[in-house]
Amino acid sequence: MMRALAGPVCVCVVSLCFTVKSLAAAPSAGAAGAAGAAGTAGTAGTSRQVPAERYAGVVANETVTDAGNDFFRLFASAWSERPLSSRFTISIHERRSARWGNGIWIEYAQRRIFQASLPLLHAGIRQLSAQAAAIVYARVMDAEVGRLLFREPDLGSDEL
Repeated sequence: MMRALAGPVCVCVVSLCFTVKSLAAAPSAGAAGAAGAAGTAGTAGTSRQVPAERYAGVVANETVTDAGNDFFRLFASAWSERPLSSRFTISIHERRSARWGNGIWIEYAQRRIFQASLPLLHAGIRQLSAQAAAIVYARVMDAEVGRLLFREPDLGSDEL
């Protein structure tokens, strides 16, 4: 049985972490529960719709250092405060480099929409994560507006 959770939740699987803003409450049990989970009408005449994208609102964590995890935690909290942020799935990646410092980037729909080097101080990471949340939100919204406005029958949805 699943229940609604308040606030961001981090679920770790192997080395990949997901932050889920909220989980929908599932029916308790029985045939109505199985029918509700499948998105069809239950025996009592009630129906439950399955969301179009099951994993909307997931922030995937692919960072490897403590500074990267701090960035992820601060970014996820700033991201969850944005309106409609629970509709989009993004991933945060980190690459260590002795020469250039730790690089971090954020992807949406297999496209890199933000890239920066992590600062050494925690105060700098806090400021960068707040700025990144604002920039990523604006770029995700621009990408969604472009996707909704421009239709080209000869191109796929990710080729524009």
